[in-house]
Amino acid sequence: MRLIIVILISLYSLPSEGKITGIFELRELYYKATTNRVAANKFYHEMENLKFDSEPLMICYRGISLFMMSSHAINPFKKWSYFTKGKELLELSVKKESANAEIRFLRFCIQTNLPYFLNYRSSEEIDKKMLIKEWHNITDNDLKIRIKNYM
Repeated sequence: MRLIIVILISLYSLPSEGKITGIFELRELYYKATTNRVAANKFYHEMENLKFDSEPLMICYRGISLFMMSSHAINPFKKWSYFTKGKELLELSVKKESANAEIRFLRFCIQTNLPYFLNYRSSEEIDKKMLIKEWHNITDNDLKIRIKNYM
C-alpha cells in the first residue's frame, strides 16, 4: 500500500513532463481513463486546471474527466456531484460549438455507456446521425479512426 502511495505521489509531483501537449495526448489519456482508475485520476487532474472560458473542446474534455471520476467514485453523493457537473460542462460545450464532430462523438460515447436510470441518453441518436452525416467532412484522421472503431 505504501508503495502505491509513493508511486502516485511521484507521478503527480513530476514537473511538466506529464503535461498534455496536444489533442492526440489528450485523446490517449481519455481512452486510458475509461478503463484505468489511475489514468482517470491523472486525466481529471490535468483537466481540472482548465478555465471555463476555454475553447469548447477543452470544456468538453473537462466534463468527460468528471464523468470518469464519477465512474470510479465510491461515495454516491460524490458520484452524483461528478456526474451533474460533467453533464453541465458537456452540454455547455455542445451549445457553444454544436457542429464540432469530436464534441458530439464524446457526448455519444458517454451517453451510450451510461445506465438508463440516469436519464441522459436523449441526444444519442441525434449525435449518431450527425457523425454519420459529417463523416466525410472530418479531416482529423486520428479522430476519424476512433469514431469508426467505436461505431
